[in-house]
Amino acid sequence: MKSREYIVENIKDLTNSVRHVAFNHFGKWNDETDVDLQECMSISPEESEELNRLIPYAESRKIVRRRLLKQKHKYTNKVRYIMSEDNFFEMISDLNTSMVSGLLAKLASQELINVAFDDEVNDFVFWTKEEKTNDNEENKTPKTN
Repeated sequence: MKSREYIVENIKDLTNSVRHVAFNHFGKWNDETDVDLQECMSISPEESEELNRLIPYAESRKIVRRRLLKQKHKYTNKVRYIMSEDNFFEMISDLNTSMVSGLLAKLASQELINVAFDDEVNDFVFWTKEEKTNDNEENKTPKTN
């Protein structure tokens, strides 16, 4: 069954709403989540600051726009954007992924975790730093299977 489609009246408002939903349900979103969307669209000023640190508005807007379908009227050249329900959930997922990436980058830059690219799995791997031992060993790399 095809998901319902909606005309987007205001991309800025949509972006902020999706950001707030993604922030309030960070790491918890799945198909079985029963969510009051209206409730999770509001965040406190402190949460707003944290959200802006995790993922700036400009980056969020790019993520949201990638999931919108742009339509241009044949005669008037007026542009409108269409969003499906599936696109909405994909936007939330994309923002969650971006927030995770931002958090990991921040932890790595603060040298709280180590990061390396593993050619075998074709992805980045992360591990926590070990405390110094008597032998002054630090930052042992994890063993791969």
